[in-house]
Order: sequence, then C-alpha cells, then structure tokens
Amino acid sequence: MLMKEFGADLAYALMGSGGSGPGAFIFTSSGANAQAVSDLPVNTWSHVAATYDGSTLRMFVNGTQVATNPTVGSLRTGTSPLRIGGNSGSGEYFSGLIDEVRIYNKALTAAQITTDMNTPVGQQGPPDTQAPTAPGSLTATGGPGSAQLTWTASTDNVGVTGYTVHRSATAGFTPSGANQVGSTASTSFTDSGVAAGTHYYRVVAFDGSSNTSPSSNEASAVVTQSPTVTGLVAAYGMNAGTGTTVADSSGTGNNGTATSATWAVGKYGQALSFNGTSSWVTVADSSSLRLTSGMTLEAWVRPASVSGWRTVLMKEFGADLAYALMGSGGSGPGAFIFTSSGANAQAVSDLPVNTWSHVAATYDGSTLRMFVNGTQVATNPTVGSLRTGTSPLRIGGNSGSGEYFSGLIDEVRIYNKALTAAQITTDMNTPVS
Repeated sequence: MLMKEFGADLAYALMGSGGSGPGAFIFTSSGANAQAVSDLPVNTWSHVAATYDGSTLRMFVNGTQVATNPTVGSLRTGTSPLRIGGNSGSGEYFSGLIDEVRIYNKALTAAQITTDMNTPVGQQGPPDTQAPTAPGSLTATGGPGSAQLTWTASTDNVGVTGYTVHRSATAGFTPSGANQVGSTASTSFTDSGVAAGTHYYRVVAFDGSSNTSPSSNEASAVVTQSPTVTGLVAAYGMNAGTGTTVADSSGTGNNGTATSATWAVGKYGQALSFNGTSSWVTVADSSSLRLTSGMTLEAWVRPASVSGWRTVLMKEFGADLAYALMGSGGSGPGAFIFTSSGANAQAVSDLPVNTWSHVAATYDGSTLRMFVNGTQVATNPTVGSLRTGTSPLRIGGNSGSGEYFSGLIDEVRIYNKALTAAQITTDMNTPVS
C-alpha cells in the first residue's frame, strides 16, 4: 500500500496482503513486522493502520489492534522515495482502490486512528473539549532516595497523551504547575533524587487538546535516605526526556551530549534509545574519569540486537580503550581493561533481547570481575594500574571501532573503586538520584 524505500529495501511500509495478511514493516537495526492473521475481504473497503512508538510496532484493521511486536531503536533513514501502491525493490503492486492516506511522525492511539478513519483528509474534525477521566488506583512505594508510582490508565474520547505527576510535603494538596515533578506517557513513574521523609503524590491525565482530567486519588510514600557509597564519579539516570544533554548526578560535573539517540521509557523513568549505527553519548575527559587502581562500571540495558560487538560504555584511549563495558561480542557481555596489556572477563552467554538486564564490571587491582543481574559470571586475575589518557568517555559506541549499541541504556554509574556484589545489587534496585 505504501513504502518509504531504502535502496532496494524499506525503512517503513504498510502492506495490504502477503504472508498471513495485511501488516506493518519497519527496519531499525534489523527488520520487524506485525501482521494480521487473516486477509482483508476483496471488493470491500477496509481501514488499515500501523504505529511504532520506539518500543512496540502495532497493526490495526478497521480501528482494532490485530498484531503487535516488541521492537526498539530508531527507524533507518535515507533519500529513497515514498511509494504508494507499489515498490521498486520487489514490485509488489497493489490491486484495487486506495484512499485517505496519512503519515504521522508519531504513534497515534487507537482512538485517534478511529477518528481519522471516520474523517476525510483535509476536513477539520470538531474541537475536542472532553477531558480524560481521572487516573485510578494510584499507589506510591518509597525507597532509598526515590518513590515508585503506578496507576491505572485514564480514558478519553480521542486519546490520552500523557500524565503529569505532582508531589507535596503536605496531605490534601491540589495539583498545579508549581508542584509538578515530572510527566510520562506510561502508567508508572519513578520520582528520584527525593529527600528522606513522607511525600504525597497525585497524577493528572491530559490529552492532545490540553484538556486535563480530575486528579487521581492521593498516595503517600516514605522515602529513606540513599545509602552513601563513596567513589561515584559519574551517574546518568537518563531522565531528561528532551534535548541532547545527559546530566551527571554524581556531583563531579561529567555531563554528556547525546548524538542520534532518542528518549524512551526506561528501566526507571526515562532511558536513551541507541540505533546501533551512529548513536552515542560523549562525555569529555576529566581527571575523575581517569581511573587507576579500581573501578566499577554499571548499567541497565535492553538490547534490540546482540550480534557482534556492542558498546555499553568505554573510556577511550586513542583508538583503543582504558576500560569498557560491552553488551555483546565474543561469548557475551564483558568487562575490558588495559593495564600493561589488555584483559577481559566475559559471560558465556548473550543477554536476552528486548529484555532489561543489569550489567556491571569491577576491578580492584588484582581481579577483573563481570556481573549480570547482580551475579558474578566471570573473573580474570589481573594486576596493574589502568592506563589513563585524555580521550572521551562514550556511552553506546566508540570512535575506534564503532561497535554501536542497539537498544536502550539506562542508569549508568562509574565508580573509582570496586564495589562488592551486595553494593552492585543495591545499585541495581535503586534509580540514579
């Protein structure tokens, strides 16, 4: 039906038939599709739609979702044309009538697709003045330096766009811009960097016309003091949600700049999505990042692909490395350092794709260790000081070999000493604050 070509292949496409039925097709770091399980009726009008929001590809027929496929990464881009009714790579010409074609640069909701289905192109629909319903069953659970919120979804005549989250130190408060602490498109939120004490929360839904719902119920959480662990030199919660600045929460000022990466829902709060070909975060060299006698590297990752070498983070040394945490390559995720020579400690199996895993590496001057989900999976007896230089720290790729990560990265921490397994587990379960 329509295809944005990429040479003889595709960037994205909506197919009217083939395989099991009509389907959505995209290409990020690899191809993905979501297809209906039955063909469209012939000589009958049907409405078909496809959406992709950076985490899920969805297919709709006549306003009803008929297929999904969990997929992450940015769509590839190129200069090939858009085709309607056929494609130059394989022919695959449509036979029949096509009408009311629309393409958006965002994922619409099912309600918005239904509105389009019933509205001719070029005709302005009636103004939306109906507010979403209130979010339901808000719960708040406190932890060290943070609170985790969940609620049930609001409904709206067109579609809920997102939710604003509000916090107060006193009960019975009214949500406002002054007490808003964040927003999200999902039905959960991690409020990190919160002082110890009792905090009260409310959530408000909003739609694309800026109509706002009544407040949710009020929920309270008791936040405890974050454990003090010395030696933290960089910490990235990836919670900005917009822009290219990746803020460092460690207090050392090692802020980064994202290139060709996009914001997505993370393990805690937001994350960065890396396209596997050109995305990375660059952090300028500083004395605090020149680790010598000890280190700990940590991150939550959700890989879309584990084929080949994929960088989670690397402190570069010219075209080589001083230290690195790799998401895949060889036998699996691994820790890499260079003292008087190179050394590594790698897991014996790959991480699962499209699933969150916690990876960590430590070095204490005598042993290099690799951890996956808090469990030690590899060691390598190694001595000597890590080499140091003025090359930058990269997250999601490296300039020497590329080795770009494909998928999501969140909650990156770097210490100048080796943490214990228990401390790594604590970090694993605590958002960067």
